[in-house]
Amino acid sequence: MHKKTAIWGAGRNGITFLERCNAEIVFFIDSNREKTGTEIDDIPIVHPDDIEDYSKLFIVVAVADSKQIVESLEAKGLIWREDYIRDFEWVAGSVATETAVEALKYACFEEKLSAGEVLEVYHTKEEYFAVREQHSDFLRFERSLDKLFREMPGHYGVYRGYCSCCESQSDFVIDYPFGLHPGFRETCRCVKCGCNSRMRFMVDFVKKEYPKRDISIYMNEYITPTYREMKKFFPGLIGSEFLGNDHVAGEIVSGIRHEDATKLSFADEQFDAVVSNDVYEHVGDFMKAFEEVVRCLKKGRKFIFSVPIYSLREETVRRAEIDAKGSYIEYLPKEYHGNPLSTDGSLVFTEFSYDIIHFLEEAGFSEVHFVSYGSVECAHFGLMPMIIVATK
Repeated sequence: MHKKTAIWGAGRNGITFLERCNAEIVFFIDSNREKTGTEIDDIPIVHPDDIEDYSKLFIVVAVADSKQIVESLEAKGLIWREDYIRDFEWVAGSVATETAVEALKYACFEEKLSAGEVLEVYHTKEEYFAVREQHSDFLRFERSLDKLFREMPGHYGVYRGYCSCCESQSDFVIDYPFGLHPGFRETCRCVKCGCNSRMRFMVDFVKKEYPKRDISIYMNEYITPTYREMKKFFPGLIGSEFLGNDHVAGEIVSGIRHEDATKLSFADEQFDAVVSNDVYEHVGDFMKAFEEVVRCLKKGRKFIFSVPIYSLREETVRRAEIDAKGSYIEYLPKEYHGNPLSTDGSLVFTEFSYDIIHFLEEAGFSEVHFVSYGSVECAHFGLMPMIIVATK
């Protein structure tokens, strides 16, 4: 029986796949009821509950975190490659890259594969670039990998390595969401758990930092793959999302806890750790938010977080802020990053640089440093991306 092809996911991944594939697509599938009945390039969007017979379809799953969707398809009796496939497998599945990647390892590291691991602590711009010089072989491997995958059909690469979230070997999808640049920090998505490079490293770092898992941790995210994976290892984890100024801190809205980073509802010295992934660049008053973390942390405990760091700059740039009266003040044209709760994205208030250390010290932290990381085995790439560790 001839099957008709449908794309599951009417978001960025689905639209990108539509542009890259040469198949005739009958419709998009998306569980967001607000999208049902609308169209993308004259192709209708339908809700999965409205599909009467899945057996007549061949489904391309074009969603970053595809685990639940794949499980639902398997529950319906659908078979991988016969009835469904993931978008990156369609485009790049026929290209054998494993041999080429192994050759790159030996070309860049010779016999010292340990050179494929980076974990360095530093405080300044000069120290950061010294780390990059020290690990130039790792960066050479990353650039070579970039060139290899850029030549593949559709600019997709599938890299095999160890996922610290899944605690098993997995495939990581490398694509080019930012044009000519692979955006390694935001890609390298594990096909099992959906976590990208920076998410997986954060989970791995926190696991190693806290081998005893019966501790209290707060994350200012809840509906993300990172929160889901962290919760597996730390049962006492509390997560939240910012759901708008109409809600009260600590309020539960449709099963999601609302918190405002500048006025948390938690008690003084409540947590053993606070963990955050790319949030504080979206907070209007980041100093007040940092002070709130200090207040909620126990003495001697750590704030472990990431924000995009503009490594070529010396100083932080304010794109916008909220004044004392609650008014929005714009210094630079508006810029947005992805937001799992909104298709509009999250407004960027701040572009941080190395002086974030001084802001954190002013907020009340006693010691602050950067940690740059990279791993060939675990697919942690991104030109030596960094997290910040601040101790109260």
